[in-house]
Amino acid sequence: MILGLSKIVIDTPIIPVAMKGYGDWKNRVKGKKTDLHVRCLYVNNESTPIFFINVEILMISPSLKRSVLKDLKAYFSEVPITDTNLMLTSQHTHSAPSGYSEYAFHTFTTPAISTVVFDAYKNAIIKAIVVAYQDSFEGSLSYVTGKFEDEVPVAWNRSIKPYNKNPEVEPIAEDKRNLALDRTMRMLVAKDVNGKIKGSVNWFGVHATCIGPKNKYISFDNKGYAAQFLENDFKETIHLFAQGKSGDVSPHFHGPNMYAKRKEVAKKGDHLYAEENGKLQYIKAKEILATRGKELSENLDAHLLYVDFTDVEIKPKYTIDDKPHHTTEACIGAAMFRGTPIDGPGISKLEASLFIGINNLVNKKAKALKEVHGNKDIILNVSTREFLGRGKLNVFPNFIDPQIKVANEMAKIGAVDEHSLVPTVLPIQLFIIGDIAIAGIPAEITTVAGKRLEESILTTLEGKVNEVIICNYANSYVGYITTTEEYDCQNYEGGHTIFGRHALGAFQTIFNDVAEELKLERGKRSPSGIENVPSFSKDQLSLRTDWELPEV
Repeated sequence: MILGLSKIVIDTPIIPVAMKGYGDWKNRVKGKKTDLHVRCLYVNNESTPIFFINVEILMISPSLKRSVLKDLKAYFSEVPITDTNLMLTSQHTHSAPSGYSEYAFHTFTTPAISTVVFDAYKNAIIKAIVVAYQDSFEGSLSYVTGKFEDEVPVAWNRSIKPYNKNPEVEPIAEDKRNLALDRTMRMLVAKDVNGKIKGSVNWFGVHATCIGPKNKYISFDNKGYAAQFLENDFKETIHLFAQGKSGDVSPHFHGPNMYAKRKEVAKKGDHLYAEENGKLQYIKAKEILATRGKELSENLDAHLLYVDFTDVEIKPKYTIDDKPHHTTEACIGAAMFRGTPIDGPGISKLEASLFIGINNLVNKKAKALKEVHGNKDIILNVSTREFLGRGKLNVFPNFIDPQIKVANEMAKIGAVDEHSLVPTVLPIQLFIIGDIAIAGIPAEITTVAGKRLEESILTTLEGKVNEVIICNYANSYVGYITTTEEYDCQNYEGGHTIFGRHALGAFQTIFNDVAEELKLERGKRSPSGIENVPSFSKDQLSLRTDWELPEV
């Protein structure tokens, strides 16, 4: 087996763009606490190359992956890379610069697209891919897992009421939220022909939100600290700390007196807390590295499909009532704007009540979407680019929030006239390495939803793989995926599940399609459907690029 590993420092610009993640106008770059990195694992059996990338940023934008592939083809054509064999993922730190998505909703806080941020990320990703390929070596991959002991304070479920609504779980008490998540770390270990460890990739789901929205300094948060500790411990090795089922999982204590405990963390220092949480992940990863794993065969495969998730016919076996359902226009609910109580509070309860009250009075279009979106209080239709069903984006006055002011200004100059506000044509990707499948998800899936997706993919690929690894934040980003039971509670995650009550079923349906394709010979598989991805015109993008940045 041919392997390659690389680690590249991102030349991160120190300019007052907003950090990407909290949607807080004041959460702007003033300086840098840590470097940000791109890490790459390259695997090849001399006929099927695979590139797995993890970037220390919040998410991957479609334009970022597209531009990386375009430049690689133009300047490094010898690298055997395609859209299908590249999985571009992020570790989801909320303390990295924004401004690298062409979709308008992701640019209201920045404000606008920042070409210097975009180019910094793109160039580092390209360099990581090229270095991993050029410095490749003969070696082997093994697979091993380890479970965090219950008492290790590394993660808590932040949405316990929705979690407990799932019929397959044993209800968890408020003070035992640390048990309401997948506490297993999964790891691929790369070794050379002499058995020397060269690096690893691991997946464990916990938000990289140790550092809160008041921060003004770039940081790789808990995942970055974990990687740094492990690389310092094992010299000349490279370790990727990727995300698993993290949608409802927080690095902050949730339960009795949680607000008081969060204040204690803030008083001690969020950056120090990120380091402490990262150390817990590092300790577990180091322990796993010392464990003899199962060596994987050289069986490598990959497939990817682009699908319009506003138009998915959901298979009955993936729905709560065993009946067929269909997705429709993508919408964000009031619960999303309320944020999460500890990780990232949003608008106040009063503001949320005002939004909902106005919505109930004026949003007549919402009734037509009830069948798909259920009890969600639809505030923003991202497909039609309109607030409160009013046929336009600029509904609220500028004084309410600086981001609303930016949205209004963009709407006024025609900068949101094309396509949806967030991606809705999404890449669904599966890698197979040995008997392990890696599911690249362009969203963040909750614990139980992720388990259901793992099981459905495993059923389809029975006899071909023995385990499925969920990898959030892959290739694009569209918010959350919850179970229907969780969705109906309309916590933050449900409000940000934009494809409705049966969104999970839609993803299960399409992942099933990709898995079925992997059972066919390569020459008989369906094309990816990349031509279905919307393309913004240069004129449209120019209207929301490199706006004047506010002072910090």
